Amino acid sequence: VQEDPRIAGAQDSALVGATPPVDLSPGVKPEYTEEARSQGITGTITLEVVIADTGEVIAARSVGKKLGAGLEESAIATYKRKRFSPSILDGQALTVKVLI
Repeated sequence: VQEDPRIAGAQDSALVGATPPVDLSPGVKPEYTEEARSQGITGTITLEVVIADTGEVIAARSVGKKLGAGLEESAIATYKRKRFSPSILDGQALTVKVLI
């Protein structure tokens, strides 16, 4: 599978002065896995998400501390289903990389 070329060109919206992307599906949330629940694992996961100029999530990966028990996979799968309004700079939509 070839990587989407927009991923390599993704910029940080704050650094370039673009508007931040807006989550159009705030009700879509990651599932708290049964494995994590049974083990009492809680915490916060940070994802690096690449949002295309079309508003679709074209890449997501966990960065920082790993919690395990399927929580990272659940979060990544959820964010790949979300839709965003794209970042805008000088009237043009652009592909950006954000931490969530």
